[in-house]
Amino acid sequence: MKIEISPIRPLNHPARRTRHVFLQFDKDIFLPENSAATVFVQCPIEIGLFIITDHQKDSLDWFTCNPTNSRFGLYGSPDTGILCKYFNTQIVDSHEDSTPYVNGIMKILIKNELGMSHSLGKIIFPITDNSIYYDERQAIFDGLVAVLKKRGRTDIIGVNKEQIETTWTQSPTWEFTTTKTHMEMGLD
Repeated sequence: MKIEISPIRPLNHPARRTRHVFLQFDKDIFLPENSAATVFVQCPIEIGLFIITDHQKDSLDWFTCNPTNSRFGLYGSPDTGILCKYFNTQIVDSHEDSTPYVNGIMKILIKNELGMSHSLGKIIFPITDNSIYYDERQAIFDGLVAVLKKRGRTDIIGVNKEQIETTWTQSPTWEFTTTKTHMEMGLD
């Protein structure tokens, strides 16, 4: 029997209530019409303790090294909105800008397929789709592809996972995944 300590998705502290994450960027990302941009953002992590027995990993406990920044937010209206883990996040230069034990880095490709310019200041997505990989004290997430597009009369953002290729160790997981999501409550 062994105990493994590894980064996990930021869904458990202070309580497990959702699988969605609301990342509020520290600055807006401006996209002219029919353009794209790639950004790297800090995405919070929690630390998981796992018991390993005969090739099986069982969750023992989890904690966060940044409890003052662990809060919930609501995306949408109070009666129909989505409860999310809410984080103010910084746009950084590369996958190497993570803070050990506090956050990992996620690459987001944003495409603007609208016929007009738009600024984006947040992204909401189910983080259960994204795996975490770690090496020593650094952590990275699978990326996202976010497409600003029109559905009927409403501008939405289609959000899909983009798996990264890495030689780093994949963190254990036990949550269910989803297949697809949209930020259907419109753009700001």
